[in-house]
Amino acid sequence: MLKERFGDLVLPMALDLTDAEQVRQVVQQAHAHFGKLDVVLNNAEPGAYVTEFGASGKRVPEMDVYTAVRKQVFTRLSNEKCGNAQATAEAVLKIVDAAEPPLRFALGSEILPMARGTYADRLATWEAWESVSNAAQGSPMQ
Repeated sequence: MLKERFGDLVLPMALDLTDAEQVRQVVQQAHAHFGKLDVVLNNAEPGAYVTEFGASGKRVPEMDVYTAVRKQVFTRLSNEKCGNAQATAEAVLKIVDAAEPPLRFALGSEILPMARGTYADRLATWEAWESVSNAAQGSPMQ
């Protein structure tokens, strides 16, 4: 959608975020394409969107060994609120046009509440182990 609207001003690229070398190559390709990088949008886990993506995919025969995993995935997806790709594009453009855009930004209404819980748990753990953490510093060395 953005590519159709903005042509060469948008460079969609797919990659495996767990492959550091592939990430470096993609960033280098983007830098070469644009001459500089102002915004890099990582769409690693955007949630469900109301698109025709699923309808265009090919399906392989089901394997019994994956029955439980398939059930978990479909249950999760059936309970997920679907986003509107157009609204996401507008949000991204708003960030791009901002005088001081955020370094990181979570898209969607479900991410921030989930992050609050995750970080609250992390902070509670770190605070519970603060004395051990501080002890790891040791005495100042001269």
